Amino acid sequence: MKIFCDVVETSSFSRAASMNSLTQTAVTRKIQAIEARLGCRLIDRGRGQRSQLPTPAGTLFYEGCRAILARHQALVEQLGEARDEPGGTLRVETVYSVGLHEIARHVKTFLRRYPRANIHLECNRSNRIYDNCLTERTDLGIVAYPRERPRIGVIALSSDHMVMICAPDHPLARRRRVALADLQETPFVAFEKDIPTRQAVDRTAAEAGAALDIQAEFDNIETIKRSVEVGLGISVVPRGTVAQEAEAGILRAIPLVPACERPIGIIYKRSRPFSVLARRFIDILLEPHAD
Repeated sequence: MKIFCDVVETSSFSRAASMNSLTQTAVTRKIQAIEARLGCRLIDRGRGQRSQLPTPAGTLFYEGCRAILARHQALVEQLGEARDEPGGTLRVETVYSVGLHEIARHVKTFLRRYPRANIHLECNRSNRIYDNCLTERTDLGIVAYPRERPRIGVIALSSDHMVMICAPDHPLARRRRVALADLQETPFVAFEKDIPTRQAVDRTAAEAGAALDIQAEFDNIETIKRSVEVGLGISVVPRGTVAQEAEAGILRAIPLVPACERPIGIIYKRSRPFSVLARRFIDILLEPHAD
């Protein structure tokens, strides 16, 4: 059931195989075996399709499987809590800049404290994380600029200062501080338009009367940093995402004036009670410093 749900949730046999340490052939055979027992096709595997989508029967089966798996997970957690040894798997999705740079230490703390538990951590775009929280494909989401919605709750975490980054030989590299108005005639490397960090930078620039010269747009922080490093332009990113590069002298990270901060928060489905593991992980995220 879990493998079938993984195929549906990722729309991919290969990703489901990787998540379960199996070959793609093994996953295909397992799905075929389920279909043979049920006497109907569950996954549409038409020629030329890049993604595997459930048939109407597959959607019905998926909803039933997800409910059974959730009940099984709850039982495992209840038994573990009775022994003060919570177990099971917690599914967490986060945006790339947080997942690659800020979450690792919290995950290590969680796994050290609760050795019978596992975390399935996946990086995704913000809009998909909101959707996956609502459909319960993930237990918790961690996003930048979190927004409460009628069915989505938010728990505030930390915030990160935004900085201007440039190559060490860039004309702005010697500045101690910069204002967004100072950047409007300089080639700029930005996040894509639907990413909340980009939207916040655009709003702040508009308020400062600065028209940024966007030369390239990317969906992840690593590509932006490499582009700035090779001289494609400058960018504005969270300070924590460039700490290593700044320390190594690969990039210059210069504070903005006035200061601009990027808030981070946990999002969750309001109508869904927190599991034992979710509560424990939230507690760790809220600690001043994970040990």
